[in-house]
Amino acid sequence: MALVLVQNERTATEAYERWKDVTGEQYHFPNQYKNRLVTGEPFVYYRGTRRAGGRRGKPEYFGCGVIGEVWRDEEIPESNPKRNWAWFCRIDDYLPFKLPVPAKIGNEFIEKIPQNFWGVGVRELPADSYDRIVGLAGLAGIAAVDFTSSEIMPPIDSVVLPTGSLQQSLLLPRVSLQRGESRSGRSATRYSRNSKQIGDRAEEIVFLHLTDKLSDLEARDVRWVAREGQTPGWDIQYIDASEELMAIEVKGTSASAFTSVELTEGEWNAAQALGGQYCLFLVADCLGINPKIQEVPNPSALVDEGNLEAMPIRWRLAQPVQTIGD
Repeated sequence: MALVLVQNERTATEAYERWKDVTGEQYHFPNQYKNRLVTGEPFVYYRGTRRAGGRRGKPEYFGCGVIGEVWRDEEIPESNPKRNWAWFCRIDDYLPFKLPVPAKIGNEFIEKIPQNFWGVGVRELPADSYDRIVGLAGLAGIAAVDFTSSEIMPPIDSVVLPTGSLQQSLLLPRVSLQRGESRSGRSATRYSRNSKQIGDRAEEIVFLHLTDKLSDLEARDVRWVAREGQTPGWDIQYIDASEELMAIEVKGTSASAFTSVELTEGEWNAAQALGGQYCLFLVADCLGINPKIQEVPNPSALVDEGNLEAMPIRWRLAQPVQTIGD
């Protein structure tokens, strides 16, 4: 069995507005679905007729992925009845569909469920129905996806670079015990088997964005150092009008936003050393043709000022050093 995760653009009543879903990043759900969302299960996203702005549309499936780590919403006290608890799950290997798949093909619905089941937020999906949905989306199932395929990653010359300013930050406020974080505040590093392809596409988008946005003099010196195989603690660099080095670190996601980003020790050391000459670029929806880009200048200063949090997320374990003669 796979799963269907319902994520509507607009909910039926304000009572449902408390869910902190982030498309392709995390899913927030009530306790009644706890036993259905199991780490490693494939799923498809579904949205019903309600759309943002009061519009209405046809019910459709719009992406797929894998259920990641599951953790309890700590904002709800454990003393509350379990029926009132809520949970989060991380979304891994998210793939937005190039074109949404209609829930109804001709006169037949893909899901063979009773009418009253369409309101169920997390429902089981038989393997044949899952295969049909991802097949209609041009995929062969999440395990067999080739992220370098043009069906997943459109040609770079078809990408429309953003021109205006973002109305909302791509880095969202943290939620309780986000991504399996322990009560001590330390969490596990998140790995994706597709992170390199997504990271390379995000860097390419920012490289093109900079060469288009900067002055002719600055654009002439833009270098994509990561593509050259160099790892100075940033991905792209250029010399600005004041003849200072500007270091650009890029983080990308196929999701609609970030709940956090992870820097290596080398990247964080470079951010601290360079200060205002270091800038973090966040790229969301980087597998589509309309990615979103946000600049985060001088992240080290933002941490010092309390506007960002920086937390260590890994420990290296090894046998202790033995003195000769022990």
